[in-house]
Amino acid sequence: MTTGPRWLAIPLVAIGGTILVTWPLVRCLGVCLGRPPDTLVSLYFLHWVAHALTTPGVRVLDAPMFAPYRDTLRLGEFLPAYAPLALPVIRFTGNPVAAHNVVLLVEYAATALGVTLLAKRLVGATGPALVAGIAFAFSPRDRLDTLDLPRR
Repeated sequence: MTTGPRWLAIPLVAIGGTILVTWPLVRCLGVCLGRPPDTLVSLYFLHWVAHALTTPGVRVLDAPMFAPYRDTLRLGEFLPAYAPLALPVIRFTGNPVAAHNVVLLVEYAATALGVTLLAKRLVGATGPALVAGIAFAFSPRDRLDTLDLPRR
């Protein structure tokens, strides 16, 4: 088990790497949004799920995007696993853009942290495990195209 400063380095590197790679997202959390259309669809799904979960009598899958049809939320990737993270942000701030961006930041940091811990368990050394976590989480080939933020 890793103890002391080395243990603390793992989440700090994950968070620091996330901030660095996604800059300026932390600075403009409630207003910055990547280019449409994917970000707008994700934002719609997050906001609808939060609304449906907090409004009595509203069915989560009956989003109004193709009304009057039922279960229209199944026509897209509404990612219900993001709701526990997005819902408190939307309730606290009233801003679904901030919730979308918090989900994005947590996704990057959790990926770096998770892969680092897995590699540490497999390899047994913190340094190489940290390199593996960083390489996987922040790989421009596969991950950074989801960000596509306007630069300010």
